[in-house]
Amino acid sequence: MAFDVEAVRAEFPILQRQVNGHPLVYLDSAASAQKPEAVISAMSRAMETSYANVHRGLHTLANETTEAFEQARASVARFIGADTDEVVFTKGATEAINLVAAGLGAGLKAGDEILLTQMEHHANIVPWHFLRERLGVVLRFAPVTETGELDLAAMGQMMGPRTKVVAFSHMSNVLGTVNPAAEIIGMAKAAGALTLVDGCQAVVHQVVDVKALDADFYVFSGHKLYGPTGIGVLYGKRERLAELPPYQGGGEMIATVTEDAITYADSPHRFEAGTPAIIEAIGLGAAIEWLSGLDRGGYRRPRGGPLRPGSRPALRRQLVADHRRGAGQGRDPVLHHGGGARPRCGPDPGSLRGRCPRRRPLRRAADASVWRHLQRPGLLWPLQHRG
Repeated sequence: MAFDVEAVRAEFPILQRQVNGHPLVYLDSAASAQKPEAVISAMSRAMETSYANVHRGLHTLANETTEAFEQARASVARFIGADTDEVVFTKGATEAINLVAAGLGAGLKAGDEILLTQMEHHANIVPWHFLRERLGVVLRFAPVTETGELDLAAMGQMMGPRTKVVAFSHMSNVLGTVNPAAEIIGMAKAAGALTLVDGCQAVVHQVVDVKALDADFYVFSGHKLYGPTGIGVLYGKRERLAELPPYQGGGEMIATVTEDAITYADSPHRFEAGTPAIIEAIGLGAAIEWLSGLDRGGYRRPRGGPLRPGSRPALRRQLVADHRRGAGQGRDPVLHHGGGARPRCGPDPGSLRGRCPRRRPLRRAADASVWRHLQRPGLLWPLQHRG
Protein backbone atom coordinates (compact mmCIF):
# COMPACT_ATOMS: atom_id res chain seq x y z
CA MET A 1 0.00 0.00 0.00
CA ALA A 2 1.06 3.65 -0.36
CA PHE A 3 2.88 5.18 2.56
CA ASP A 4 0.07 6.98 4.38
CA VAL A 5 1.68 8.32 7.56
CA GLU A 6 -1.48 8.69 9.60
CA ALA A 7 -2.76 5.28 8.53
CA VAL A 8 0.53 3.68 9.55
CA ARG A 9 0.51 5.46 12.91
CA ALA A 10 -3.03 4.20 13.51
CA GLU A 11 -1.76 0.61 13.25
CA PHE A 12 0.34 1.05 16.42
CA PRO A 13 -1.89 0.76 19.51
CA ILE A 14 0.68 2.40 21.78
CA LEU A 15 0.60 5.61 19.72
CA GLN A 16 -3.01 6.10 20.67
CA ARG A 17 -2.06 6.87 24.27
CA GLN A 18 -1.26 10.28 25.70
CA VAL A 19 1.62 11.29 27.96
CA ASN A 20 1.33 14.45 30.05
CA GLY A 21 -1.76 15.42 28.10
CA HIS A 22 -0.14 15.12 24.67
CA PRO A 23 -0.19 12.39 22.00
CA LEU A 24 2.81 10.11 22.35
CA VAL A 25 5.67 10.82 19.94
CA TYR A 26 8.16 7.94 19.96
CA LEU A 27 11.68 8.73 18.70
CA ASP A 28 13.48 5.59 19.85
CA SER A 29 12.61 3.21 17.02
CA ALA A 30 16.21 2.41 16.12
CA ALA A 31 16.86 1.16 19.65
CA SER A 32 13.68 -0.91 19.66
CA ALA A 33 10.63 -0.25 17.53
CA GLN A 34 7.04 -0.31 18.72
CA LYS A 35 4.79 -3.09 17.47
CA PRO A 36 1.92 -2.79 14.99
CA GLU A 37 -1.39 -4.50 15.67
CA ALA A 38 -0.58 -7.12 13.02
CA VAL A 39 2.33 -8.40 15.13
CA ILE A 40 0.48 -8.23 18.42
CA SER A 41 -2.49 -10.09 16.98
CA ALA A 42 -0.40 -12.78 15.32
CA MET A 43 1.40 -13.56 18.55
CA SER A 44 -1.78 -13.50 20.63
CA ARG A 45 -3.61 -15.67 18.12
CA ALA A 46 -0.83 -18.26 18.18
CA MET A 47 -0.98 -18.46 21.97
CA GLU A 48 -4.77 -18.41 22.19
CA THR A 49 -5.69 -20.86 19.46
CA SER A 50 -2.83 -23.07 18.36
CA TYR A 51 0.18 -23.27 20.65
CA ALA A 52 2.41 -26.33 21.02
CA ASN A 53 6.07 -27.18 20.71
CA VAL A 54 7.49 -27.43 17.19
CA HIS A 55 9.09 -30.29 15.25
CA ARG A 56 8.24 -32.78 17.98
CA GLY A 57 4.56 -33.73 18.09
CA LEU A 58 2.14 -35.28 15.62
CA HIS A 59 -1.05 -33.82 17.05
CA THR A 60 -3.03 -31.00 15.48
CA LEU A 61 -1.69 -28.13 17.57
CA ALA A 62 1.91 -29.26 17.08
CA ASN A 63 1.43 -29.46 13.32
CA GLU A 64 -0.25 -26.05 13.16
CA THR A 65 2.41 -24.37 15.27
CA THR A 66 5.26 -26.01 13.37
CA GLU A 67 3.72 -24.84 10.10
CA ALA A 68 3.39 -21.26 11.41
CA PHE A 69 6.97 -21.34 12.71
CA GLU A 70 8.35 -22.51 9.37
CA GLN A 71 6.16 -20.05 7.49
CA ALA A 72 7.89 -17.32 9.49
CA ARG A 73 11.25 -18.71 8.35
CA ALA A 74 10.00 -18.62 4.75
CA SER A 75 8.92 -14.98 5.21
CA VAL A 76 12.40 -14.08 6.43
CA ALA A 77 13.98 -15.91 3.50
CA ARG A 78 11.83 -14.03 0.96
CA PHE A 79 12.53 -10.75 2.73
CA ILE A 80 16.31 -11.02 2.26
CA GLY A 81 16.46 -13.16 -0.88
CA ALA A 82 17.70 -16.34 0.83
CA ASP A 83 16.73 -20.00 0.81
CA THR A 84 14.88 -21.26 3.87
CA ASP A 85 17.64 -23.65 4.93
CA GLU A 86 20.01 -20.67 5.05
CA VAL A 87 17.93 -18.87 7.71
CA VAL A 88 18.77 -19.63 11.34
CA PHE A 89 16.63 -18.23 14.15
CA THR A 90 18.65 -16.84 17.08
CA LYS A 91 17.91 -14.76 20.17
CA GLY A 92 19.03 -11.67 18.28
CA ALA A 93 21.77 -10.22 16.13
CA THR A 94 24.21 -10.34 19.05
CA GLU A 95 23.81 -14.09 19.44
CA ALA A 96 24.05 -14.53 15.67
CA ILE A 97 27.43 -12.77 15.58
CA ASN A 98 28.64 -14.75 18.60
CA LEU A 99 27.56 -17.97 16.89
CA VAL A 100 29.57 -17.17 13.77
CA ALA A 101 32.59 -15.91 15.71
CA ALA A 102 32.68 -19.03 17.89
CA GLY A 103 32.31 -21.30 14.87
CA LEU A 104 34.95 -19.59 12.76
CA GLY A 105 37.26 -19.41 15.76
CA ALA A 106 37.62 -23.18 15.66
CA GLY A 107 39.59 -22.77 12.44
CA LEU A 108 41.69 -19.71 13.36
CA LYS A 109 45.13 -19.47 14.92
CA ALA A 110 47.39 -16.87 16.47
CA GLY A 111 48.38 -14.20 13.97
CA ASP A 112 45.28 -14.54 11.81
CA GLU A 113 43.60 -11.19 11.27
CA ILE A 114 39.99 -10.07 11.58
CA LEU A 115 39.17 -6.74 9.97
CA LEU A 116 36.42 -4.63 11.54
CA THR A 117 35.64 -0.91 11.21
CA GLN A 118 35.67 2.05 13.58
CA MET A 119 31.90 2.43 13.24
CA GLU A 120 30.86 -0.94 14.62
CA HIS A 121 28.34 -1.66 17.36
CA HIS A 122 29.81 -3.45 20.38
CA ALA A 123 27.98 -6.60 19.27
CA ASN A 124 30.29 -6.71 16.25
CA ILE A 125 33.44 -6.01 18.27
CA VAL A 126 33.33 -7.93 21.55
CA PRO A 127 32.80 -11.46 20.11
CA TRP A 128 35.94 -10.99 18.00
CA HIS A 129 37.84 -9.78 21.05
CA PHE A 130 37.03 -13.14 22.63
CA LEU A 131 39.00 -14.75 19.81
CA ARG A 132 41.83 -12.27 20.35
CA GLU A 133 41.97 -13.19 24.04
CA ARG A 134 41.66 -16.93 23.57
CA LEU A 135 43.47 -17.59 20.31
CA GLY A 136 45.78 -14.64 19.75
CA VAL A 137 44.13 -13.44 16.55
CA VAL A 138 44.75 -9.83 15.57
CA LEU A 139 41.92 -7.31 15.32
CA ARG A 140 42.32 -4.45 12.86
CA PHE A 141 39.93 -1.52 12.40
CA ALA A 142 39.31 0.23 9.10
CA PRO A 143 39.27 4.02 9.64
CA VAL A 144 36.42 6.47 9.15
CA THR A 145 36.87 9.73 7.24
CA GLU A 146 36.10 13.17 8.64
CA THR A 147 32.72 13.09 6.91
CA GLY A 148 31.71 9.76 8.44
CA GLU A 149 32.39 7.44 5.51
CA LEU A 150 34.52 4.33 5.56
CA ASP A 151 37.97 4.92 4.10
CA LEU A 152 37.69 2.20 1.47
CA ALA A 153 41.20 2.73 0.13
CA ALA A 154 42.68 2.22 3.58
CA MET A 155 40.37 -0.71 4.21
CA GLY A 156 41.54 -2.39 1.02
CA GLN A 157 45.17 -1.90 1.97
CA MET A 158 44.51 -3.57 5.33
CA MET A 159 43.31 -6.76 3.63
CA GLY A 160 45.98 -9.33 2.99
CA PRO A 161 46.84 -13.02 3.16
CA ARG A 162 46.41 -13.04 6.95
CA THR A 163 42.89 -11.55 6.77
CA LYS A 164 40.46 -14.36 7.52
CA VAL A 165 37.26 -12.45 8.33
CA VAL A 166 35.91 -9.02 7.39
CA ALA A 167 32.97 -7.99 9.59
CA PHE A 168 31.22 -4.65 9.14
CA SER A 169 27.88 -2.89 9.50
CA HIS A 170 25.74 -2.39 6.41
CA MET A 171 24.43 0.84 7.96
CA SER A 172 26.22 2.44 10.90
CA ASN A 173 24.25 2.69 14.13
CA VAL A 174 26.41 5.66 15.17
CA LEU A 175 26.79 7.81 12.06
CA GLY A 176 23.95 6.72 9.80
CA THR A 177 26.42 5.92 7.04
CA VAL A 178 25.22 3.38 4.47
CA ASN A 179 28.29 1.37 3.56
CA PRO A 180 28.86 -0.05 0.03
CA ALA A 181 28.43 -3.61 1.21
CA ALA A 182 28.75 -5.31 -2.16
CA GLU A 183 31.99 -3.48 -2.88
CA ILE A 184 33.49 -4.33 0.50
CA ILE A 185 32.45 -7.97 0.14
CA GLY A 186 34.11 -8.07 -3.28
CA MET A 187 37.33 -6.69 -1.80
CA ALA A 188 37.22 -9.27 0.98
CA LYS A 189 36.63 -12.15 -1.45
CA ALA A 190 39.60 -11.00 -3.53
CA ALA A 191 41.72 -11.25 -0.37
CA GLY A 192 40.36 -14.71 0.41
CA ALA A 193 38.45 -13.59 3.52
CA LEU A 194 34.98 -14.51 4.75
CA THR A 195 32.44 -11.74 5.37
CA LEU A 196 29.88 -11.03 8.05
CA VAL A 197 27.51 -8.09 7.66
CA ASP A 198 25.61 -6.52 10.56
CA GLY A 199 22.31 -5.60 8.92
CA CYS A 200 20.29 -4.53 11.98
CA GLN A 201 19.71 -1.00 10.69
CA ALA A 202 19.84 -1.67 6.96
CA VAL A 203 17.01 -4.21 6.76
CA VAL A 204 14.60 -1.64 8.16
CA HIS A 205 15.47 1.08 5.68
CA GLN A 206 16.28 -0.63 2.40
CA VAL A 207 15.66 -3.78 0.44
CA VAL A 208 18.40 -6.33 1.16
CA ASP A 209 19.27 -9.18 -1.20
CA VAL A 210 21.91 -11.33 0.45
CA LYS A 211 22.55 -13.32 -2.72
CA ALA A 212 23.21 -10.15 -4.71
CA LEU A 213 25.51 -8.89 -1.97
CA ASP A 214 27.27 -12.27 -1.91
CA ALA A 215 27.74 -12.06 1.86
CA ASP A 216 28.86 -15.21 3.63
CA PHE A 217 26.88 -14.24 6.74
CA TYR A 218 24.27 -11.53 7.35
CA VAL A 219 22.60 -10.87 10.71
CA PHE A 220 19.74 -8.76 12.03
CA SER A 221 17.37 -8.56 14.98
CA GLY A 222 13.59 -8.71 15.13
CA HIS A 223 12.79 -5.94 17.59
CA LYS A 224 14.17 -3.15 15.39
CA LEU A 225 12.06 -4.51 12.54
CA TYR A 226 8.75 -3.95 14.39
CA GLY A 227 8.83 -7.53 15.62
CA PRO A 228 9.26 -8.84 19.18
CA THR A 229 12.40 -9.04 21.28
CA GLY A 230 14.15 -12.36 21.79
CA ILE A 231 14.33 -13.27 18.11
CA GLY A 232 16.95 -12.58 15.47
CA VAL A 233 18.23 -14.00 12.22
CA LEU A 234 21.49 -15.42 11.00
CA TYR A 235 21.70 -15.85 7.25
CA GLY A 236 24.58 -18.01 6.09
CA LYS A 237 25.46 -19.42 2.70
CA ARG A 238 24.53 -23.08 2.71
CA GLU A 239 28.13 -24.21 2.36
CA ARG A 240 29.32 -21.83 5.09
CA LEU A 241 26.76 -23.05 7.60
CA ALA A 242 27.69 -26.65 6.79
CA GLU A 243 31.30 -25.83 7.75
CA LEU A 244 30.40 -24.37 11.15
CA PRO A 245 30.33 -26.64 14.21
CA PRO A 246 27.20 -26.55 16.38
CA TYR A 247 27.02 -23.60 18.75
CA GLN A 248 24.94 -25.27 21.49
CA GLY A 249 23.93 -28.83 22.21
CA GLY A 250 20.48 -30.18 23.01
CA GLY A 251 17.31 -31.36 21.42
CA GLU A 252 16.46 -30.60 17.79
CA MET A 253 20.07 -30.00 16.68
CA ILE A 254 20.93 -33.69 16.53
CA ALA A 255 20.21 -36.44 14.01
CA THR A 256 21.14 -39.44 16.18
CA VAL A 257 22.38 -39.90 19.74
CA THR A 258 23.89 -43.06 21.19
CA GLU A 259 26.07 -43.78 24.21
CA ASP A 260 29.12 -43.68 21.98
CA ALA A 261 28.45 -41.03 19.34
CA ILE A 262 26.18 -38.31 18.00
CA THR A 263 25.44 -36.98 14.55
CA TYR A 264 24.13 -33.51 13.87
CA ALA A 265 21.12 -32.23 12.00
CA ASP A 266 21.53 -30.16 8.88
CA SER A 267 21.20 -26.40 8.92
CA PRO A 268 19.24 -24.52 10.12
CA HIS A 269 18.24 -26.94 12.89
CA ARG A 270 21.88 -27.71 13.72
CA PHE A 271 22.05 -24.22 15.26
CA GLU A 272 18.64 -24.16 16.96
CA ALA A 273 19.18 -26.32 20.02
CA GLY A 274 16.26 -26.74 22.41
CA THR A 275 12.79 -25.28 22.20
CA PRO A 276 13.08 -22.16 20.04
CA ALA A 277 11.41 -18.78 20.50
CA ILE A 278 8.24 -20.02 18.80
CA ILE A 279 5.85 -17.15 19.42
CA GLU A 280 8.58 -14.60 18.78
CA ALA A 281 9.43 -16.18 15.42
CA ILE A 282 5.77 -16.05 14.44
CA GLY A 283 5.72 -12.39 15.48
CA LEU A 284 8.79 -11.66 13.38
CA GLY A 285 7.18 -13.30 10.39
CA ALA A 286 4.09 -11.13 10.90
CA ALA A 287 6.26 -8.01 11.20
CA ILE A 288 8.03 -8.79 7.93
CA GLU A 289 4.76 -9.42 6.10
CA TRP A 290 3.37 -6.17 7.50
CA LEU A 291 6.45 -4.17 6.54
CA SER A 292 6.57 -5.76 3.09
CA GLY A 293 3.04 -4.49 2.48
CA LEU A 294 4.11 -0.86 2.89
CA ASP A 295 5.56 1.48 0.30
CA ARG A 296 9.10 1.21 1.65
CA GLY A 297 10.29 4.05 -0.56
CA GLY A 298 7.65 6.43 0.72
CA TYR A 299 9.58 7.50 3.81
CA ARG A 300 12.71 8.52 1.92
CA ARG A 301 13.83 11.97 0.93
CA PRO A 302 13.37 12.97 -2.73
CA ARG A 303 17.00 12.16 -3.48
CA GLY A 304 16.25 8.55 -2.57
CA GLY A 305 18.51 8.14 0.46
CA PRO A 306 17.19 6.97 3.81
CA LEU A 307 16.33 9.52 6.44
CA ARG A 308 19.43 9.61 8.57
CA PRO A 309 20.64 12.22 11.04
CA GLY A 310 24.14 12.30 9.55
CA SER A 311 23.02 13.29 6.05
CA ARG A 312 24.31 16.87 6.14
CA PRO A 313 28.11 17.15 5.86
CA ALA A 314 28.55 19.57 8.77
CA LEU A 315 26.44 17.41 11.06
CA ARG A 316 28.26 14.28 9.93
CA ARG A 317 31.63 15.90 10.71
CA GLN A 318 30.43 16.80 14.21
CA LEU A 319 29.17 13.26 14.78
CA VAL A 320 32.55 11.86 13.72
CA ALA A 321 34.33 14.30 16.02
CA ASP A 322 32.14 13.26 18.94
CA HIS A 323 32.68 9.62 18.09
CA ARG A 324 36.45 10.09 18.16
CA ARG A 325 36.55 12.30 21.23
CA GLY A 326 37.42 9.40 23.52
CA ALA A 327 40.78 8.89 21.79
CA GLY A 328 42.26 12.03 23.32
CA GLN A 329 41.21 10.90 26.78
CA GLY A 330 42.91 7.54 26.66
CA ARG A 331 39.90 5.65 25.39
CA ASP A 332 39.53 3.73 22.17
CA PRO A 333 37.31 5.91 19.95
CA VAL A 334 35.52 2.78 18.80
CA LEU A 335 34.53 1.92 22.34
CA HIS A 336 34.06 5.27 24.01
CA HIS A 337 30.24 5.03 24.12
CA GLY A 338 30.41 2.57 26.97
CA GLY A 339 34.06 2.39 27.95
CA GLY A 340 36.36 4.31 30.25
CA ALA A 341 35.93 5.39 33.84
CA ARG A 342 33.08 7.71 32.95
CA PRO A 343 30.37 6.29 30.68
CA ARG A 344 29.75 8.22 27.49
CA CYS A 345 27.01 8.15 24.92
CA GLY A 346 26.63 9.32 21.37
CA PRO A 347 25.13 12.78 20.85
CA ASP A 348 21.42 13.10 21.37
CA PRO A 349 18.87 15.00 19.22
CA GLY A 350 19.06 18.02 21.50
CA SER A 351 22.84 18.34 21.49
CA LEU A 352 25.92 17.26 19.59
CA ARG A 353 28.15 17.47 22.66
CA GLY A 354 28.16 13.75 23.36
CA ARG A 355 26.74 14.08 26.87
CA CYS A 356 24.64 11.20 28.01
CA PRO A 357 20.90 12.07 27.80
CA ARG A 358 20.22 9.81 30.77
CA ARG A 359 21.69 12.61 32.90
CA ARG A 360 19.06 15.08 31.74
CA PRO A 361 15.26 15.10 31.40
CA LEU A 362 13.67 13.02 28.68
CA ARG A 363 11.25 15.75 27.73
CA ARG A 364 12.14 18.24 25.01
CA ALA A 365 9.94 20.45 22.85
CA ALA A 366 6.93 18.17 23.19
CA ASP A 367 6.04 16.89 26.65
CA ALA A 368 5.09 13.52 25.19
CA SER A 369 8.22 12.98 23.11
CA VAL A 370 10.37 10.00 23.98
CA TRP A 371 13.98 10.88 23.11
CA ARG A 372 17.17 8.89 23.00
CA HIS A 373 20.73 9.76 22.14
CA LEU A 374 21.43 9.91 18.43
CA GLN A 375 23.15 6.54 18.30
CA ARG A 376 21.45 4.95 15.33
CA PRO A 377 20.23 6.10 11.93
CA GLY A 378 16.68 6.56 10.76
CA LEU A 379 15.25 7.34 14.19
CA LEU A 380 12.20 9.02 12.79
CA TRP A 381 10.67 6.42 10.48
CA PRO A 382 7.77 5.74 10.43
CA LEU A 383 6.18 6.31 13.81
CA GLN A 384 6.43 10.08 13.92
CA HIS A 385 7.34 10.97 10.31
CA ARG A 386 4.87 13.58 9.08
CA GLY A 387 5.96 14.08 5.50
